[in-house]
Amino acid sequence: MSRKYSIAALLVLFMGFNSCQKKEMKLTISESECKDFSISKPSAVLTSPSTCGTSAVTYSYKLSFKYSGKKDCISHVIIDSKFYDKKINGISGVSAPSSIDKASPTLVIGANTIDVYYTFTFSSVADANNFFLATLKIHTENDYSNKSNEISLALYNTCQVPDPVSYSVVKTVNVTSSIVSITLYDDAAEDGDIVTLNLNGNWVLTNYTIKKAGETFNFGINSGSNSLVIYAVSQGSSGPTTLGVSINGGAQIALKPDLLKGQAINIVF
Repeated sequence: MSRKYSIAALLVLFMGFNSCQKKEMKLTISESECKDFSISKPSAVLTSPSTCGTSAVTYSYKLSFKYSGKKDCISHVIIDSKFYDKKINGISGVSAPSSIDKASPTLVIGANTIDVYYTFTFSSVADANNFFLATLKIHTENDYSNKSNEISLALYNTCQVPDPVSYSVVKTVNVTSSIVSITLYDDAAEDGDIVTLNLNGNWVLTNYTIKKAGETFNFGINSGSNSLVIYAVSQGSSGPTTLGVSINGGAQIALKPDLLKGQAINIVF
């Protein structure tokens, strides 16, 4: 009788040991597969409220970014967020998710892209009305807490007119026409820097990825001083955001806006 018990006990011990080996093997394989998992090229679009001038306290953005690696390496998207008003003062008491599970309908994982429907709620209408900017730090994790790289992203409330406190004027350029050509270049490595432009309180270009070759845009301006503000949305893979701006084919003006404060060119007509 005791011999049968000993054999059974050994069998239980063997099965437990074998199970531990399988878990250890699965963990090792997972760590190996997810070691080089990375995310890049983030962007954001305001989806709600759909019109400006409402008293909504809840905002929603569609966040999108690319990933490189196996889909199984994504179990959660982790978001560390901070919120600011028009004068870049912090807003507290905002309800926002810090971890979004892959089972959530707000997280959509495609073949090489991830979409996050990111919603946050302010504690008062006054805070919501003053909301101008949110900065996010984002990474992914798998079931074994293996982390991807971290990317940063700025969300701008395009219903707001920027306060001069939110940017610094770098240069003044005089022009002789009410139509100006503005050329944007990545004057360092082309690493996915993304910017948003505001001209005289109007958001004229959003989520634009700067190219090494440069691209030109034409805008109408007013008589007198005009503020062209460049805000960083994403600092690319190497950071910081670097770009050259040329007005009407003139000399490049080097700018380095960060995720908290923009830089501006004063255009005088």
